Amino acid sequence: MRILRVIGLVTLGVVIGIGATVVSGKVTAQGPSSRLTVVGPAVEWASGKYPFRFIKDNKSRACFIVSLTGGEGGTQAQPTVTAIARADDASCN
Repeated sequence: MRILRVIGLVTLGVVIGIGATVVSGKVTAQGPSSRLTVVGPAVEWASGKYPFRFIKDNKSRACFIVSLTGGEGGTQAQPTVTAIARADDASCN
């Protein structure tokens, strides 16, 4: 009697697991984040050749000005954020 109970519970668990797998929708991975967007000209140069870019946060609608180093002038390096500051929201329009 005890073995029938164990077999019954295992079978019930398998049926519930298969049912949950079949009912649940297809899981897809998220694409690249489009939360941050570069706004305006690609690069604005200030004295000393420090590139600045306006970045808009699409979730909070905030605007930031970002200072970058590297990745410019054909180098294969990724640009690095060296400074970031909150800008007026009208700057990203």
